[in-house]
Parts: sequence; C-alpha cells; structure tokens
Amino acid sequence: LNTMDGQYVPTVTPIEIEGVDKTSTDVQGATQKETPTFNTTETNSNGDKIAITPSAEYPAKLVDPATGLTTDAPSVTVEGEGTYTINPSTGEVTFTPDPSFTGTAKGVEVTLSAPVGRNKDGKIQQDYIKTATAKYTPTVTPITVTPTDKVSADVQNVPQTQTPTFDLSNDKTAEITSKKLVDPATGQPTDETTVTVAGEGSYTIDPTTGAVTFTPEKDFVGTAKGVTVQATATITNANGKTATITSDATYTPTVVPAVPTANPATSKDIQGATQTGKPEFKGGTVTVDGVEKTVAINENVPATFDDGSTTKTVDGVGTYTVAADGTVTFVPEKSFTGTAPAVTVVREDM
Repeated sequence: LNTMDGQYVPTVTPIEIEGVDKTSTDVQGATQKETPTFNTTETNSNGDKIAITPSAEYPAKLVDPATGLTTDAPSVTVEGEGTYTINPSTGEVTFTPDPSFTGTAKGVEVTLSAPVGRNKDGKIQQDYIKTATAKYTPTVTPITVTPTDKVSADVQNVPQTQTPTFDLSNDKTAEITSKKLVDPATGQPTDETTVTVAGEGSYTIDPTTGAVTFTPEKDFVGTAKGVTVQATATITNANGKTATITSDATYTPTVVPAVPTANPATSKDIQGATQTGKPEFKGGTVTVDGVEKTVAINENVPATFDDGSTTKTVDGVGTYTVAADGTVTFVPEKSFTGTAPAVTVVREDM
C-alpha cells in the first residue's frame, strides 16, 4: 500500500470597495440631484460586483472642498458655484447652484466607509470596513434671451405700435421681469415710459406688455432712428437667490409721406360783379403694406393765403378774401377789366 501527501493552499483575495462617479445637467438656477454609488472591486459567483449602500450606521459623507477632509456637515458650499447637500443614509447629493453660475462645476466628493463582509461569527471586524470616494459633477447650461427687432410703417402724423419680443431659452427658473426703453440721450435704460427723439417724435412703452407706440412729429417723414427696448430676465434658485440677464431689441418705424393735391379754380363775370371760386384740395393717398391710406385735409384748420392772411388787396385790381373752407371771394374795383392776378390758397392735411 502506497501513500502520498498533498497540500491544500487557499488564496484569499482582499475585497475593497470603489466609487462610481456621477454627473447631471440642468438649466441655470435649477436644482440637480444624483447619487454616487459604491460596489465591491471583486465579483460574486455570478460575476457581478456587489453594491455597497450607505446606511444610518455607515453614512455617506461629503468631502469639504475647502479642507479636502471628510466632514460630518450635511452641506458644503463652493464659492461661485453653489451648495451641495447630502442625504447620509442614501448618498443622494443635491446641488443648488448660485443663480448666476453656468458651466461645469468643480463638483464634490462623497466618501463611504462600510463593511464588505463578516467573520464566521457574523460580526464585523474593523479590517472588514473599507473606504472609497466617488465624485458628483453637475453641469449648468446657461439660460439665454433671444430678442426679435420690430418695424412698422404708416402714413404721416399717425401713431404706430409694435412689440419687440424676447424669448427665453428655458423658463424653468427664469422669467422676463421688466421691459424698459433705452433713453437715446444717455444710452441707458430708463424708468420713464416715454422718451423723445428730436425731429422724429416720441416713443411710449407699456411696461406690462412691452408694446411701444411711436407718435411722430407732424412734419416728420421717412425711417426713424427708432428706439431700443431692454428686457430683464430674472433667474431664481431654490433658496430664493436671484440673478439677472438682459437683452436688447429695437423698434424702427417708418412714416410714409402722403402729398395732398390741389386743382385751381377760375371764375368769370361782368365788370364790377363780385366773383367766387374754390380751389379743390384732396388728401394724399399712398399704399402701406398693401393697404391704401389717405391723409385727409384738416377741415378744422381754416384756409389762408400763402402769406397767412385771409384778405389781399391788389391796387387797381380789387380785393380777395378767403373763407375758412377755402372759398375765395373777389371784389373787383369798378374800373377793372381783364384777367386778375392769381392768389394762392393754403390748406393743411391731418
């Protein structure tokens, strides 16, 4: 009978834990959340790594960016970025960004010290407790405002209205909180609702709707220099902190001239007889944006002669008088015969 010796040499591979970094993305001012996770470095019999989860007994903790050390404080603040708050029992990290912060944050590290096994008695030995670190990095996309300039056109001496618009790229945390005119004299936004551009007219804004009304000066025609409207959007985070962004849009009105027309009048009668005649005035007509528009003669403004008078006397000829409606009365001198000199009558349009 032969016998032989054999050896059994077991190898025990140490188990460690490792952290799995997490990222998230949301818009400016919005709160973000993620949960960095932890698992064993080795796999089980099924080839799977075993998840190691925080608990009340073995909580997840933040690393204070200011010191680089683990802290028991539930929140840490990164200047210029925001505040990170951890739920120690789950490891979930909430990031509340400063409302002005955009871009990829420096982030925060989360540590977990937890057991990876127990001894044959079911107890946790100190050397079974392992520590790992994972990082959470949020990214904040900026909110932008897209302005749309506006134009309008109408006939002379008629008010025009348009509303420059401002569109937020996202309204989750932002809203347009004000619309103001930019004073052409200073180049700065003003709380006044009306500004005047010399030689053009005045612009008045409705602060609620942003609609701008242009009231042209009576004699102004052509394309105006226009006015700038500045909109302010306010971004508010979960802590009530705010930041603002601004955007400018322009409003440019055009005043289309409508030139009135006049047809002369003549009369004829015997020597010494009073005569009357009435030149015909018609308001100017133009087409604006496919619509025919007329600037009527202003019947509330009485007619005059071209020198502003209502009576003219021509020696050796006679006397002319113009009525408010433009009717001219000619009283000749008794000895006058022939064609009298013409007089010019002036009317105003609206």
